[in-house]
Amino acid sequence: MHDRIIQYQGSISWKNFAKAQRIHVKSQWFRMMLFPAIFTPLIWIQQVPVLTKVLASLLALSFVPVMMAFQMIAANWSYKRSPYLQEPIKGFVSDELLRTENGLGTSEMEWKMFTKHIETNDCILLYSSPQGFNFLTKEFFASENDWNEARKIVEAKMQKRA
Repeated sequence: MHDRIIQYQGSISWKNFAKAQRIHVKSQWFRMMLFPAIFTPLIWIQQVPVLTKVLASLLALSFVPVMMAFQMIAANWSYKRSPYLQEPIKGFVSDELLRTENGLGTSEMEWKMFTKHIETNDCILLYSSPQGFNFLTKEFFASENDWNEARKIVEAKMQKRA
């Protein structure tokens, strides 16, 4: 089989980094919902005044948006301080691997190293761990055709992983 190689290059802007973080956080909403889902009913079976139950429930329900806000603040802090994210990147998507390089180094990851992916119309998150992912965005590719070919490769390789 012919190894397809689709080149990409660009800079990770705050806008793209924040978008990737929002997609990542959304993918974890279920875990974050466990706290209020478990805590709120426990409050209501206790022998405490109704006002206490209402306030404790509101506090528990505010947990998810507060945690999401903290994660975005942490993402902003990481983005500003990461030399890796400030450097332009280039690389390629191929049938064999994903290659990324910048002035600080090179990474080549075979498809078997990725555990899952999340894809939207204009970006892909490729996870190598529950919190670690590589980010590809449509604007890194020279053409719509290159973007679509890269998406096909990712989809084919990640389906084999399932």
